[in-house]
This record gives sequence, C-alpha cells and structure tokens, in this order.
Amino acid sequence: MREWLDQRLPSGFLPEEDQGLRLSRTSITGTQSSLERTDQARTRSKTILSKVPGVQYTTSVVGFSLLSLVSNTYSAFFFVTFKPWSERTKPEETIHRDQGEY
Repeated sequence: MREWLDQRLPSGFLPEEDQGLRLSRTSITGTQSSLERTDQARTRSKTILSKVPGVQYTTSVVGFSLLSLVSNTYSAFFFVTFKPWSERTKPEETIHRDQGEY
C-alpha cells in the first residue's frame, strides 16, 4: 500500500503547481495592536485582495496565528481562493513558482 501511495503523492513539501488556494497572513499591525486595529487591517487587506486578478474570494480569521497556533490581538490570516483555471487565462492570474510568486 505504501509503495502505491509513494507513487501517487507529491514528493515535495510545497505543490509544484497552482492549487487554486493560498494561505496568507497580515503583518501590518504591531504586537501591541488591539483586536479592533487588527480587524481594520484585515478589512483593508481583504479589499485589496478582492481586486487582485484571478482571486475569487477570501476567507479570513482575526485574533489567531496559524503559524504559532496562539490566540492574540495582533494576528490575522487569509485563505485566498482563486477562480477556476479555465477562468484564469492571463499570466498574472496564475501562481508562478519559478518567479518566486506563490
């Protein structure tokens, strides 16, 4: 069974291709920021992300660090979901790992 999985699962830690989803975090606010200020930064970030070509929608969480798994007032992270590949035909609408954009 393991041999079968090894042949079918990606071997790298990060996928080699555009999977249609990106995780991101905000580092706009400092460690002394209130939850309200972090939420304002999250709202601004979501507005900017919604205007990026190829982005379908974003989901965000404020007050929690996905990296450290700690609740705090100064962290926010985003799940950025891209439009289906068939709708992203321009180069700027695709993640290009070879150019460091992922």
